[in-house]
Amino acid sequence: MRPRLSTLMASSLFLAGAVSTAQEVNLLSLGEGAIPVTVPRNYSGWPAVNVLDDAPSSGWASERGRLTNNAFVFELAGTATLTAFEFDTAEIDEDGCGAKDVTVEFSSAASAGFQKVLQATLQDRKNAQRFPVSAKVAGRFVRLTIASNHGSAEHTELMGFRGFGARPPATS
Repeated sequence: MRPRLSTLMASSLFLAGAVSTAQEVNLLSLGEGAIPVTVPRNYSGWPAVNVLDDAPSSGWASERGRLTNNAFVFELAGTATLTAFEFDTAEIDEDGCGAKDVTVEFSSAASAGFQKVLQATLQDRKNAQRFPVSAKVAGRFVRLTIASNHGSAEHTELMGFRGFGARPPATS
C-alpha cells in the first residue's frame, strides 16, 4: 500500500519544524558546558551552579540580607550569539524571595566589555519566563545581575536561568 501524499507532506512539514526549533538550545546549561565564573555569596546549600542544572526545584539563594545587585558571570563552552533568556521562580521557598528586576549582559571577556542585551521584570512564582534579547551580540560570558526581589527582607532566590541560541560549531 502506498502512503497518501497528504500524509507524506504533513510528516515532512512536521520534521522541518522539528529541525528548525531543535537548532536552538539552552547554551547556559551544565550539560552544554556552561559554568559559573563569578558568583555572589549564597545561602548554605543554595550555590549559583544550581541555576544552570535545568531542574526548577533547585536554585540559588542570596546570603541572608543580601537582597540587591547580586551579580553572576557564567562562561559558555564556546563563543555564541544568544537570542533569548528564560528564568524560573515558581519553586522559591518563601514569599517575596523571587528575583524581580534583572539585567543580562554579554561579553567576549570575563571581566570587561559587557553589553546589555536584556533588562526585564520577572513575575513572582512563575517558571519559563522567556524574553528575547534587545541586541544580538556574540560572546562567551554572560553577566546576570539581580537588582531586586519581590519584597522579602531575608533572601533573593532564582531557580533557573537559561540562554538560548544556536550551538556553536565544534572546533578541533
